[in-house]
Amino acid sequence: MSLDGKISHQEVHSKHVENATVAIVSLNNYELLKNKTSDELAAIERSLVKKLDYRFLPCVCFMLLLNYLDRINVSNARLAGMQDDLKISDVQWSLGISLFYIGYIISQLPATVLIAKSKPQYALPIMMLAWSVTTITAAATHDGWAFMLLRFLCGLFEGPFVPAVALITSSWYTRAENPLRMSIWHAGNIVSNIVSGLLAAGILQNLKDVGGLASWRWFFLIEGAASIIIGAVAFFFIPNFPDNTGTFFFTPEESEMAQYRQAKDGGGVAEDDNCGPWEGVWLAVNDPYTWLFATSHFFIIIGQSYKDFFPSILDTFNFSETGTYLLQAPPYAFAYLFTLIISWSAGRIREHCWHMIGSLAVGLVGAILLIATLQTGPRYFGTFILVAGPFVALNLHISWETSVVQRPRAKRAALVAIANASSSVSHWFTPYFFLSYQEPRYETGGGIIIGGYRSCYGHVLTDQVVELKEEQTSRREGSYNGGVLIRDMNHPTSTAIQTALLVGNKALGIVSLCGGGHWLITSQFFFIPPAPLTEANCPDQTGRVFLVTGGYSGLGFELSKILYQHNAVVWIAGRSSSKAEKALADIRAVAPGSKGQLKYLHINLSDLTSIKPAVESFVAQETRIDVLVNNAGVMYPPQGSKDTQCNDLQIGTNCLGPYLLFRLLQPLLAKTASNRSTPTGSVRVLWAGSIAVHVATPDKQGIVIDADGCPVDKGFRANYAQSKVGNVFICREFAKTTAETRVVHAAFNPGNLRTELQRHWTGLDHWFTDKFILYPAIQGAYTELWAALAPELTPGRSGAYVFSWGRFGTLPDGVEDSLTRSGVAEKFVQWCDSQTKRFLQSVE
Repeated sequence: MSLDGKISHQEVHSKHVENATVAIVSLNNYELLKNKTSDELAAIERSLVKKLDYRFLPCVCFMLLLNYLDRINVSNARLAGMQDDLKISDVQWSLGISLFYIGYIISQLPATVLIAKSKPQYALPIMMLAWSVTTITAAATHDGWAFMLLRFLCGLFEGPFVPAVALITSSWYTRAENPLRMSIWHAGNIVSNIVSGLLAAGILQNLKDVGGLASWRWFFLIEGAASIIIGAVAFFFIPNFPDNTGTFFFTPEESEMAQYRQAKDGGGVAEDDNCGPWEGVWLAVNDPYTWLFATSHFFIIIGQSYKDFFPSILDTFNFSETGTYLLQAPPYAFAYLFTLIISWSAGRIREHCWHMIGSLAVGLVGAILLIATLQTGPRYFGTFILVAGPFVALNLHISWETSVVQRPRAKRAALVAIANASSSVSHWFTPYFFLSYQEPRYETGGGIIIGGYRSCYGHVLTDQVVELKEEQTSRREGSYNGGVLIRDMNHPTSTAIQTALLVGNKALGIVSLCGGGHWLITSQFFFIPPAPLTEANCPDQTGRVFLVTGGYSGLGFELSKILYQHNAVVWIAGRSSSKAEKALADIRAVAPGSKGQLKYLHINLSDLTSIKPAVESFVAQETRIDVLVNNAGVMYPPQGSKDTQCNDLQIGTNCLGPYLLFRLLQPLLAKTASNRSTPTGSVRVLWAGSIAVHVATPDKQGIVIDADGCPVDKGFRANYAQSKVGNVFICREFAKTTAETRVVHAAFNPGNLRTELQRHWTGLDHWFTDKFILYPAIQGAYTELWAALAPELTPGRSGAYVFSWGRFGTLPDGVEDSLTRSGVAEKFVQWCDSQTKRFLQSVE
């Protein structure tokens, strides 16, 4: 069969063409090849592949090595003192890391599809020179704002690089050659982790203060200079695409051979350069394959979340600082060898799914070993296979993406960019799962890795099923060209199959991820039982008196509203009279027929001198108090914030203020509980905890205290967690030491709520949490309502910990140990007592 011109996409879609026929068609389109013998064609092909292997691959290996080194060097620079030297706050540092990924994500799609329509011979080196300049400029940084700007620019310039390299590789190599070649240039990623540790050790030992520069500045200078050199050389080693090569090191015959190979490998369809860049984006966005691969990619990167903490994991082996850096090299060297072998096998038999699943199973064993044992030998072996598994899976996945969706090139570029950008989102939240107090096992971090692997199994299998279903459909319709699937996204059966599987795939991913991670965290996010006690079934509270601190906003406001609707006397306590008056008016408007009362009590929990006058005012007007709800608090204020007594603001407001308030109200609470008309166990004091008790404490015991029992300043995030653990300690200690008063105490985690507490939050973690994790404040009010009224909370369960929406929960083992064995809780409460004693005087 002979045709005068190239076969169009539509022509091939409408007919079945066997492999041999496809080859003839392709040869007839190339004047320099059609009359060559098979031996001559084989020689030209060998020469072409050899030039690619010995010029293009080594060049992109070095480029990727420096690309990944630039991401890692920030962590090394921090260890070398960059944050302390520049006085960069934790907020600025975290924002700088987040801004890198903002730039990285937003540039990938537009830049990659434009590169697909341009000449990568110039685009890639220019891109590298741009990020090299920002890297060198970082050596001259003198404040946090410059650091954040440079990290954003660096991410912006680096973002399209990996998708562009994958695109070029898939354009020059066949589907059988792709996996091994991609694994070779992926060496840049793997080798960067080897070189990073060795380079950091060398710089720290030999270049500290050389030339009057701190060692961390040398990190940026050396790596930036090396990147400029490689970027300049790359102009002579990066080819364009086969249909617009213009590359000096290819002969005309080799250029035509490249085009012929792609047409043959694509079922007779050459890379369609008639598709515009934004048309390619539209095709990719509307193809369910894009989102199937994007979600698979996302979970593979979650499986690689150990990378940012790998030095910390190895540090638990208790070697020297230099030894810890050196220990990083062997696991990554093994991962590279493992990746080459498995990728060669996958390319040879053209199979991706089961190679990926097998590799992820290897990584799964590694994650389990790091959690399950503390013996150095097995743990170090675990790091080898933990590193190897996801590296293989990532390499094969990119190869699979570019094999399934081959044409047109702009669409393939968009798919790779979308998948890579989507997976990068995981960098915003996975660091929060590697908790310092969980050293050396890192159970939560290991759990999220296991969950990522399990989710990826489901996604990979779904990808395979979708591909097989489409293959069967295409065979029936005659659009399956000799092992190449020519896809028509307007086909209703194809779209329906993929969309249905995509929905099921996403559900499987969520369930698997939750199953692999820390159950408490995921249950608070997704699987909370319905609230057993709400405004709909709340019993009448006539004659009962409630004092709710912070009751004019958030869950305190919602709780006050429910109680007033059911005829309670509700005191809203806080420091802002204007907010309180507005809240009182809003609550009265909601329940105009209530027989209860609403009152305002002025109190400032961040100033201990204000608490005794507030209590005196309260007891002058009330003869009883049934429930004290210590709801108010502060979260993540600016670093170094203090209360009026110069304590840490969060410790002072969240712990010392409520402690003193209870002690001053204790006589009236005991009097109410002893009244014969008061039901047993109905007088209660509630202490606000948080999920931070489980996931954000700086030490497994919950609070790091000094010799006097005072919490050690660990930064504003950790201090918030310490303040919430402190409330748990206070609750349990008072439940034990004041049991004779018949007042029941309970600490509660209200749930992950959207409230005024987040007023000091900034950055991407705030945006992500607000959009995807937080619940309305009313849900937290249900937690407090249950803790305040549930008959299950008997005096025998005083000191209990209540989970979100209303149910008994458990505390982390370390916190429980502080309460029962180590004495940390007792020392902390004694410190609270010493700090409030001078403000304490019985109020009758």
